[in-house]
Amino acid sequence: MSSPPQTLADLKLTSVRKHIAQAHPASYFPCLRCNCRFGDRGSLDEHLKGSPYHFRCPKPSCDFDCVSRAHLLDRWRTSGCRHPCKGCDTVCLSERDLGEHLRLVHACELCGEHNGTEGKLDQVCQECLQPPIVGLD
Repeated sequence: MSSPPQTLADLKLTSVRKHIAQAHPASYFPCLRCNCRFGDRGSLDEHLKGSPYHFRCPKPSCDFDCVSRAHLLDRWRTSGCRHPCKGCDTVCLSERDLGEHLRLVHACELCGEHNGTEGKLDQVCQECLQPPIVGLD
C-alpha cells in the first residue's frame, strides 16, 4: 500500500528540517564537559543552567564550570572570584561582605567555625592562635 500524498506544507516542513540538519549540525554547539550536542547556543546555555552536573561561576568574565558545588567553592577560595565562608559555604561577593558575615554569625576568621555568641568566639579564637605542640605521640 502506498503512503498518502504529502501536502505542500508537509513538503516545505520536510525541506526545512533537512536544510537545518545539513547546514546546522547539532555538533555545532557541544557541551565540552559532558559531550552533549545542541543545535543552538540558547539550548546549550539552558543545558548548562539546568543540568545537575554543571556548576558555573556566575561572574560574567569567568567561564569556569565544574562537576560539583564543592569544587566551585574550592575554586572561588583559590581564585578570589567569590568569597565563600569556611563555616557555612555562604558565598559573598567581596572580602568586606565576608567579613560582615563572619562578624554577624560570630565566626572565627581563622577556622571559620560559627559560634553563635561572642564569648565562645573569644575562646575558639584563642585555641586557633595557640601554636601546635610538636613531639607528642
